[in-house]
Amino acid sequence: MKTAITKPTCTEPSVSALQSTAFTLVEVLTVMSIITILAGLAFQGIARVKTKAQISRCASNLRQIGIGVRLYADSNDGRFFRLQGSNQLFRILLTPYITDDAVFRCPSDKDRDIGSSSYAWNGLYDGRLIDSAWKLEQSSNPDPPIVTELAAKHRPTNRLFPDGRISAQN
Repeated sequence: MKTAITKPTCTEPSVSALQSTAFTLVEVLTVMSIITILAGLAFQGIARVKTKAQISRCASNLRQIGIGVRLYADSNDGRFFRLQGSNQLFRILLTPYITDDAVFRCPSDKDRDIGSSSYAWNGLYDGRLIDSAWKLEQSSNPDPPIVTELAAKHRPTNRLFPDGRISAQN
């Protein structure tokens, strides 16, 4: 028996089949608006994380300055340095103990000149013994930090105390 071989026929797709595979303008705009909203939320979260990282790095810088101040005092009969109002001098006096100049700049302080410090020495402690500074902290004023941020670009502001602790103040 012979079977007839038939040629397949090509049929054109119908118009309704083509229309069902394309996106409508409303669908495209809806997807774009959802993506925009999600991107906006992500950028806000990233900005918050960046601020927290800068505050943390600033606290780390103050901790390193505190170690440098302690090393300076240990090398000078337990006394803090006398600055008599010059905040830049404390950076110079700590140079043998802190070799990285970036420690003296808060990461959020982009306006300050290179070579200057984002932190200020509290003149209340000029020339004092470390032990008397500890007693001063305990008695006269409950919170006299030895180093504070000059013009903090972030909140809370970090402060360094004579006992080496770092505290944040709003």
